[in-house]
Amino acid sequence: MQLVTHQCPNCSGSIDVEPGQSSVRCQYCGTTISIEPESAQPAPPPPVVRPAAAATGTAKPPILKFLIPFFIFDFLAVLIIVPVVIFTSSQKKQRRITVEQKVQQDVQRTMEDIKKNFNIMGANVQIIDGMGTPLNITVNGLDLGKITADPRWEGYRKGHVEPLSGKALTALKHLLATYPMPSEGPGKATWEVIQLANYRQTFLRTLEDRRRTIMRKHRDALRWVILPRPLGSAREDMAVRALFEVLKSEPGRAVFLHRRLVREGLQGKRLNKMRKISSLLTAARVKGRDYWKRLAKRPHQNVLDALEAFYETLDLGDLEAGYIVRGKLYRLDTGASGSVLLTSLEDIVTGKR
Repeated sequence: MQLVTHQCPNCSGSIDVEPGQSSVRCQYCGTTISIEPESAQPAPPPPVVRPAAAATGTAKPPILKFLIPFFIFDFLAVLIIVPVVIFTSSQKKQRRITVEQKVQQDVQRTMEDIKKNFNIMGANVQIIDGMGTPLNITVNGLDLGKITADPRWEGYRKGHVEPLSGKALTALKHLLATYPMPSEGPGKATWEVIQLANYRQTFLRTLEDRRRTIMRKHRDALRWVILPRPLGSAREDMAVRALFEVLKSEPGRAVFLHRRLVREGLQGKRLNKMRKISSLLTAARVKGRDYWKRLAKRPHQNVLDALEAFYETLDLGDLEAGYIVRGKLYRLDTGASGSVLLTSLEDIVTGKR
């Protein structure tokens, strides 16, 4: 007889049960357990046998059968198109070379015909280099390109540029040899500019920015000397006195005070007020705190008198300023000269004009 093993639900012990027995007592914990008869298990269905698919005899063609026509087409396209492209480009290049040669021959023939002196309305015109770019043409010995490049400069040069007189040169040499002036740049420089600073000049502020740009560009080769023009009479001027007092005590801050005077120059006579001078000294970041006491004694009268005497030799207007470069005076008035100097000042300084 085959026993069936069950598990006690109370103590999980193993219990052997005979087939057909409806209850049994656990030999470990004494619990009576009811045994339900097992239901008959249905027989599994027989496996389904599917018939094998009938052979059709048609297989898919390989991918090369599709690619080979494309390869053949591409190969034929290369053989036909590439020679056509090469031939077309060579023809275009040849035509371009032919046109360029023809143009050069025409220009050469034309310039050979006119490359000589001839007169136009009484002016002697000469083409120096007909094949040059641009054409180099002179009119009465003057380069036409330079004349037409900046006609305003030619007008300024004729009316505002003049050599210093002998009297002015003597006064200037005495002034520079006797009294130190605010300056920037090395003592021995390639170029030297003497600026005639009239702090009431309306365009001086714009030119001051230009001056600083030129100094940064040519600092090692340029010396810039500032000759301040007294505001009013030399006896009443306090702004220029303050400038020379700072130059005496703190030489490195003199140019900074000059910049402040340029910026505030439109205030005119107000610059001679001690309160205004004190604010400008503070803005220039001078270290001394007793300048107002020293200025109250009106120092540097000799310098102011020498400056006034020098400016009298130049015959400048009340609102005029200027620059002295290589013995020539370039005037700055209240007209259009400021804009011309703004664009031409560097060329004047470096000798290009």
